[in-house]
Amino acid sequence: MATKKQKPVKKAEWKGYHKINLTNEQDAMFEDWVVSSGVSMVWLEGLIDDGYKVSFSYDEYHSGVSCALYCTDAKKEWAGYSLTAWGGNAGEAFYMICYKHYAIANQLWEIVEERSEKSYKKRG
Repeated sequence: MATKKQKPVKKAEWKGYHKINLTNEQDAMFEDWVVSSGVSMVWLEGLIDDGYKVSFSYDEYHSGVSCALYCTDAKKEWAGYSLTAWGGNAGEAFYMICYKHYAIANQLWEIVEERSEKSYKKRG
């Protein structure tokens, strides 16, 4: 059986960060969203299937875990940008990145104005 060679998908070049820092109201709504949305680590597979690279690292500044969502799909408006979140552990950091991506940005990062003001909360 002959196989057809497929062209590799064009990957976006890294451009920087899209900063979505939470307002006090958004931070207060986070825990309710985690419960009502049913978010779980299973969502990781969906993000990868949608063309995102997901990474975790220790965040020394916040003494916790950082989660980064990098858009590799060159067709998307925010291609090449990374969205980050942090929490006390990997689960909380992942849930926070999902909250920013799905609930705040509605999967369309360009609709959310960047908020680079630092907050001194326990997560972000």
